[in-house]
Amino acid sequence: MSTISVLVLDIDGVLTDGTVAVGAPLTRRVHLRDLDALSRARSAGLHVAFLTGEGEQEMSVVVTRCGGGPAWYGVKDKAAGLRQVAATLQVDLSAVCYVA
Repeated sequence: MSTISVLVLDIDGVLTDGTVAVGAPLTRRVHLRDLDALSRARSAGLHVAFLTGEGEQEMSVVVTRCGGGPAWYGVKDKAAGLRQVAATLQVDLSAVCYVA
C-alpha cells in the first residue's frame, strides 16, 4: 500500500467555481473553505502542487492565494504532467493524489 505524499490540484473547477469574470483583468472565485483545507493538508505533511491547462499569467494569482507551491501551467496532457510532477518532486507516481 502506498502513502500519499503529494496532493496535485487542477485549478478551474477544483479550486475555483469554474466561472470567469470577462474583462481586464480576468478574475476567478476561490472558496475560503478550500484555502482552510489546503492549510490543513500542509499541516498534515502533504506537499501541495498545482497542474493546470491554463496559463501562468491567469492562474498564478490563484496559486498564490492558495498558499503557493510548485505549479505547472499550460499542461493539456494531464497524465504526462503528473509524471513530470512526480519526477520533479522525486516521488513515485503512486504517492501522488490528483484532483481534477
